Amino acid sequence: MATLTYQKKYAIVVTPRFDVCFQVRFGNWMHYLNGGAGGECEIIATTTPIFDERILAHTASVTFQRFTGAYAMDIKRLAALKKKLHFDIVLDYDDILFACRGKSPIPGYNQYNGDVFAARRAIADILPFVDRITLSTASLALAFIGEFHLRGTDHVQVVPNFAFTTLAWDEKRPRRKRPLVVYTGATSHYSKDDLGDLTGPWIPAITQLVGSKAIEFHAFGPDKGPFPDKTVLHPHAYASQWLSTLSRLAPDVIIAPLAANLFNSCKSDIKALEAGLVGAAFIGGAFPGSPYNKFLTADTAVLGDDTPERVAELIVGAGTTHRDQIAEFVGAQVVNNGLVAESKPATDLFIKALFGEFVHAT
Repeated sequence: MATLTYQKKYAIVVTPRFDVCFQVRFGNWMHYLNGGAGGECEIIATTTPIFDERILAHTASVTFQRFTGAYAMDIKRLAALKKKLHFDIVLDYDDILFACRGKSPIPGYNQYNGDVFAARRAIADILPFVDRITLSTASLALAFIGEFHLRGTDHVQVVPNFAFTTLAWDEKRPRRKRPLVVYTGATSHYSKDDLGDLTGPWIPAITQLVGSKAIEFHAFGPDKGPFPDKTVLHPHAYASQWLSTLSRLAPDVIIAPLAANLFNSCKSDIKALEAGLVGAAFIGGAFPGSPYNKFLTADTAVLGDDTPERVAELIVGAGTTHRDQIAEFVGAQVVNNGLVAESKPATDLFIKALFGEFVHAT
């Protein structure tokens, strides 16, 4: 079996903040690799770019996560050092944060307040200094290539989000009088004036089930938002503790409402991966281009025009008679699509994307 040979030890990730997006893309990998790669490679995460030449000389790449313009001068300064110190500059995206086809792709209900038009200009300006772009989904990669008129795609690579079996587990579920159903999405999926991804049958179905005591419903956040009064509310978990928090909760069903729009088409399947990790049945929003489609069946896919009665029936079935069958299907899809981080192909893909030409299979 081939092993990886490293010419450089470090990969630096520059991130605006150590939030959930950072944790999913790089933080979990740091936990896995930094302590378990035999000291051969290490990810260094920072909110401030590093210019120490002693470090850069041993660095394979400097990745700027979710670049929208804030680090433009730093990237140009680093580019001036590349010829001398030999490292790559990489941009990484897990959301479409730039204007596309002259329009903003950010749905009105999403609280993201970045200027996507300024971001598009900043990205176009900085691309000549960038060696590679990594993106979390094929749809996002196609949007990036099309928007910036990239002729070749050799330096654009899809690096999906992965499921970390070392950070989450299928907890033994206690005997429950009714299924425990969890909404694990962020408040960015809806707003006070717009149900957003929760538009359609979701809220009426959940309200009906909670009111009839057919399910126990949990959510995370500062308030219950549009969910019914008897929702069990949990405070936000720290990003690094999210998978262990979800594992201990041991939900029977995870729901992932998602509306049909360009922004969501470019999102990853992270909520399905989490369901697979903790052994939960998964019910999600289905539409052409939904990131969840491959994890859904006729008994778990929710369409925008479904009735609340049908969705309520799906949720109850997923939490009772069909739970094991659905959970096994989702878990198998995670494995069959090569999305287990600790598998050698997944680890090799991530490391090669991060270290580029400075790592080889031998």
